Amino acid sequence: MKLFFTLSLSIVVYFLSAQTTAEKLDTFMTAACRAQEFNGVVLVVRNDSVLLSKGYGWRDFENKIPHNTNSIFQVGSITKTFTATAILFLQEHGKLDINEYLSKYFPDYKYANKIRIRNLLTHTSGIFNYTSDKLYNPQKPFSHQDFWTIINNKPLEFEPDSKYEYSNANYFLLGLLIEKITGKSYEQNIKEIIFQKTGMKHSGFDFVNLISPYKSVGYDIDKDGNHIRSIIADSSGTYAAGSLYTTIGDLYLWYKALKENLIISESTFKQAVTAYKGPYGFGWQIDSAYRHPQWKHDGGIMGFAASYRNLPDENACFIVLRNESLYPSVASIGVFSILYGIPNHYIPRLVIPVDPAELKEYVGKYKLEGPQNYEIDLSVKDGLLHSTATGGLEDNFFKEKKDTYFLKSYDCQFVFIRNNKGKVTGFNGYLNGQSYNYKKVD
Repeated sequence: MKLFFTLSLSIVVYFLSAQTTAEKLDTFMTAACRAQEFNGVVLVVRNDSVLLSKGYGWRDFENKIPHNTNSIFQVGSITKTFTATAILFLQEHGKLDINEYLSKYFPDYKYANKIRIRNLLTHTSGIFNYTSDKLYNPQKPFSHQDFWTIINNKPLEFEPDSKYEYSNANYFLLGLLIEKITGKSYEQNIKEIIFQKTGMKHSGFDFVNLISPYKSVGYDIDKDGNHIRSIIADSSGTYAAGSLYTTIGDLYLWYKALKENLIISESTFKQAVTAYKGPYGFGWQIDSAYRHPQWKHDGGIMGFAASYRNLPDENACFIVLRNESLYPSVASIGVFSILYGIPNHYIPRLVIPVDPAELKEYVGKYKLEGPQNYEIDLSVKDGLLHSTATGGLEDNFFKEKKDTYFLKSYDCQFVFIRNNKGKVTGFNGYLNGQSYNYKKVD
């Protein structure tokens, strides 16, 4: 919604240009942390220049240990990008062919003659998602035989290669395949194929037993916004589908290695980031933001959330690691807006509870002072202060403090004005350093 049509584009550009892109990014993330909408570490790179690499909030809430770029996080399903790359590396070295059927390697699996390696990479196998089974307990050790017991007792969800459906079982199987072909553990393969070549010295898989002063504590957040220490998933269960721990610096090395074709060739990587019967390639989610393509992967695991975005049109990458069990969507929205030059992006603010009786005081029609015929109607809807502006545009106001509200759709604040009897008579709207006065007309 645009409440202020009179603001010229030149004014917007003037105020936005006062900060560099790097400063805008830091301003946004600082605000998101202050508003309790983000806690973690962020990396933003464009044209081989690091625009932001910084920690926000606490690595350990109880002991007030702050984040920095050395903080270590679990990254959940971002592990899949490493597993897929290892498979493609083995193919380039003649160890396998992704068009082969699983029956060549796992002849005892009853559906092996219907499923190709390609189907595992692209989540088109139809194999049941083992982490959804009641026999799977993320806190307890989970053997390879446990995995086979689950999927052997489940029918396929659909005919292989007929459609896309995300399943962690596909990548657990790819881990077993890597071990079977090489005779080495999955973890050792990733170390040799990727970590050693990229210089990733702060990454691994057994987070439960990791001893490091930089190890982040994972948290769940209750309905009141309190941080509660989360359980830690055992890496034997998450395995090749989600057991990786790492740092923002190591993931930057991963980004550069892929960009420079250090592990697999350019042509193979192009295949990996091409969608196959769904929004997924070989280990990568294929998507777009503001009509620009992106190759990405998100990761969520108890107490942690992570997001990796490669923006080829911008020659940019941003990575968000969070030690809270919430996806970092607010951070993603802000970074996208800034990188793509979208003006007047939302700046996070802390929302405080509002008394429904207080909202009724603001209900009414407000007119912009001056020659413009522009009005805003305020009402209470679903427990929020709801606005309908000239032209039918709608939005919600959120309380920041007494008589002060803001929008979440973009950076705009409102301060209500009262007369000497305490009655609301209007409000001042603030946008990009400009003030707009509205008078209550009924």
